[in-house]
Amino acid sequence: MNKATALFWLAALSGGMPGAAAFAQTAPGYGVVSGIIREASGEGIPDTTVTVSNNDLGIQRTLITTDDGVFNAPGLVPRTGYNLKVTRKGFKTWEQKNFEVFLGRTVNFDITLSREAATSSREQARESSPKVEDMKFEISTPVTSLQVQSLPDSTRRADALVLLAPQATENVATGIIAFRGEPWTNAFYTDGDFTTSTHYLVKPGIAPQLPQESIAEMQILSAMASPELGRSAGGIVNTATQSGTSSLHGQAYDYFNEASLNASSRSDPAFHPTGHQNQGGARAGGGALGDTLFWFANGEFIDGESEGINLINNPLIGNPLGTAVWPANCGSPATPAQCAAAIAFLNLQMNRIVPRSQHSFTGFAKLDWRPNEANTLSLDVDAFHLNAPNGAQTAEVATNGALTGNNGSLGKETRFGRVDWGRSMLNGFAFNDMSFTLFRDRTSNYENPSLLPSTGKVAISIAGTGVGANPAYPQMISENRWEFAENLSVTIASHLVKAGVEFDRYQDYFDQVFNSGGSYVYPSFTTFAEDFSSNPNTRRDYTSFSQGFGVPVINVHMPELIWYVQDNWRPLRRLSVEVGIRAEKTFMPTPPYTNSTWYQTGSIASTNKDIAPRVGIAYLLGDRTVVRAAATEFFQPFPGQLIDALYAGNGIYQEQISFNPNQTQAPYFPHIISSPPATTTGSENVFFATANKFRNPYTIEELLSIEHRFGTGTLVTVSGINNPGYRLWTLSDQNVYSPTLVRTYNIDNANGAVVGNFPTWIVNAKGNGNFAHAYQVDNSGGSWYRGATVQFHQNVTHGLSVHLSYTYSHAINDIGGAPVPWLGFLAPAVINADYRSTQANSAFDQRQRAVLSWTWQPVFAKGNSFADRYLLNGWQINGIATVASTMFQTPIVFVNGQQFTGVTMLYTNSLNGSGGSQQAPFLQAGKLPIGSQKVLDARLSRAIPITERIRATLMLEGFNALNSQFNTSVNTIAYTATSGVLKPVPYFGLGNAAVGYPYGANGRRVQIAVRIDF
Repeated sequence: MNKATALFWLAALSGGMPGAAAFAQTAPGYGVVSGIIREASGEGIPDTTVTVSNNDLGIQRTLITTDDGVFNAPGLVPRTGYNLKVTRKGFKTWEQKNFEVFLGRTVNFDITLSREAATSSREQARESSPKVEDMKFEISTPVTSLQVQSLPDSTRRADALVLLAPQATENVATGIIAFRGEPWTNAFYTDGDFTTSTHYLVKPGIAPQLPQESIAEMQILSAMASPELGRSAGGIVNTATQSGTSSLHGQAYDYFNEASLNASSRSDPAFHPTGHQNQGGARAGGGALGDTLFWFANGEFIDGESEGINLINNPLIGNPLGTAVWPANCGSPATPAQCAAAIAFLNLQMNRIVPRSQHSFTGFAKLDWRPNEANTLSLDVDAFHLNAPNGAQTAEVATNGALTGNNGSLGKETRFGRVDWGRSMLNGFAFNDMSFTLFRDRTSNYENPSLLPSTGKVAISIAGTGVGANPAYPQMISENRWEFAENLSVTIASHLVKAGVEFDRYQDYFDQVFNSGGSYVYPSFTTFAEDFSSNPNTRRDYTSFSQGFGVPVINVHMPELIWYVQDNWRPLRRLSVEVGIRAEKTFMPTPPYTNSTWYQTGSIASTNKDIAPRVGIAYLLGDRTVVRAAATEFFQPFPGQLIDALYAGNGIYQEQISFNPNQTQAPYFPHIISSPPATTTGSENVFFATANKFRNPYTIEELLSIEHRFGTGTLVTVSGINNPGYRLWTLSDQNVYSPTLVRTYNIDNANGAVVGNFPTWIVNAKGNGNFAHAYQVDNSGGSWYRGATVQFHQNVTHGLSVHLSYTYSHAINDIGGAPVPWLGFLAPAVINADYRSTQANSAFDQRQRAVLSWTWQPVFAKGNSFADRYLLNGWQINGIATVASTMFQTPIVFVNGQQFTGVTMLYTNSLNGSGGSQQAPFLQAGKLPIGSQKVLDARLSRAIPITERIRATLMLEGFNALNSQFNTSVNTIAYTATSGVLKPVPYFGLGNAAVGYPYGANGRRVQIAVRIDF
């Protein structure tokens, strides 16, 4: 989209158009009531009094219509029980009672008033709003209060409800949710304020700090969110919390799971873990001070005990069951004694049961004070604390050996406080909302000495499987954020203009020296056995050794300024237009030191190009059909993890060194370097951003959709979206010379016969011999996503409500590959700086995904007898059924040392010696299917009335109730390379894990619950 054109239209449309109807913008955390008051001729009626009220919430807003008859009431708490009253001298009073205001949506009225003396039916007061939303431009999914309370959710957090939306996919093993095929940061808004940690690019859990019982409604925006919402190139979740009302109400609840009720994992059917989880709490709300002060509070605890079993089914290490080392994986040149010692070392970790526990508490409180109809003052406070000994790794059956040395104790704390002042001004022509927010998210991980092997804190990797300590531990990450926001809505003629500004200050506090205990990487079990014991000649058979040094604490401050303007206008009665623009500016910190060899380490560029226009058009084909088209841009915010690495990656503040085994200073196993060597010739790594061109990646969203309402309760929306991504972060090594040598690998079959060959350039020289890697972050990557969605919504009819979302899509990017460990999500290409060489299906490419949810409360009898109340009625059956096609992984190769006589490869972890991706370049990247998913989560509940105000509900919930377990990964090791020969690895492409976040398995899980409402 041309930004200059968008700005031109924004300026041009602000002039107004007499007689045009208007509509309001949606708002994060709230809903809107708006419309136009007309007389019989169709002209708008000015100076008309409009009153929006909700007695249960103590809300009353009096508005005066503009010269075009337009009114707008933003900032309304989503809830039922709203009334709208229209009065004008000389006209009959018009009133609409007991309607609902929805989160993030506009209730729009087109009302024709009749004269007081009117007698004909043509002049009777009427409301002629269309039966579809003609002011909506995004792909969004509402989650109503009924769904929040009724649908089964094993964690009682927001994640399962977010996955009801189209274009949302989940890595079931990690719990990371991605929208539109790319793992961008997702934004979570609580009552209008941003409450998401942005330290990591992606993280599991949309909002672990907010219990589901504190959530009133949700709106999931899969694409085309308004300019007011941003901070994300991924999905946006708009949430309204529960509020107090004039009457006292509350709930006590408890959800209980016993491990014996759960199905065994397909990865180890003989393992039957013990344990339980208890998740309980209470909430209450009410009013005070003559119904001007309203309060709500929720407290919840989790107490859980569980077990996991540690297996290693890597075909280059363990037997197919993963319970012990496969002796055939160790042989010459290692001696039998060396193999025996290495096997004994590793068998102590395998088939080992690890006890774990989890304890957490969450408290949420909210106050709303409405001293008069013009002012509302709100206060939100939230605190979350979690402690999980041995719980850093969640798999119940860890087939990758992660539950011992790589495991640790996890701690999390989240604090959130928000003060908001909403004020209606100028007879309702303007509404100002001002808020101040404090947000802190802290995560810590510490190793448990009892889980470490005899080698202690040394990290060991054998053929891609970690069997030593976790190089990331210990670590503590704390993100603190102060936010001030001002949003102003103004009704001018037929335009509804909204503008806002926000100033944020980020503090990223990071306490870690990655890999401080040293790390050895071995390509095979045999090479590890050679170094592990009986090594009098100090052999070095590893691929690489690395270690970190320096100042552990990184304290980075980043101010950020955001502003936006948007205008909503209806030039014709059937045509609606929205134009807007959003700008974001991050002020980058200056690194404390500059490496004299690499000047780029002395600064981090701060871009001024994060300006995103937006345009949307909706046209009514009739009262029941609307066609929409829209386009906009979104920018991916800078993750704190990336900025921290740039801040300290100069080789001075923190120093990461790596040795090849042929370097003179390289240690031998299990020794590490006690302090940074005075000279680290050829071993020091540096990390920096490209000079003056470093910026945020961005996506362009282009949407076309049609929506039709059938009858009164059925809504069907069909949408198509094109969503390319530009300037994605990429990683290149500026210290690698372009190769000049070509060598050819022979490719064997399982019988050892040559069946093909693979010629490749070989990298054997550096640019600067005093350094190892000089990693530069570029913006050279791209992504491509095209998709079509169908959404079906059936409102409650005969006690049944049904919602369906279906997505057919394809996602591709060129940023794949295994990330550099201490750089997080950044991965080098197969061929240095050639990103097309890694182009493949995205890790979140899921071609088809359908999610069906329903709530059904049948009424079997209409009487009030004992049998009717306690036996026949009061049942509810709710569920979520998900059917999804496979995701994909990429085949890799493990390289065993130098490959060709007379050629010294620069790095021996990749086939071409560049030190880049381990991808098997002669096989298709991103084409290895994991397997499809079919999951049914169901809840059967029975409500039992105790008194007129008190009701108990008993629940039985089954997650993956049909126990349709599925793979979450497959064996990706396709070949090993030894002396220029590629040999196939058995079990390539076969499933090797079936885990699930957060309880470690994706098999059937059953829990019982009780809830008491009053």
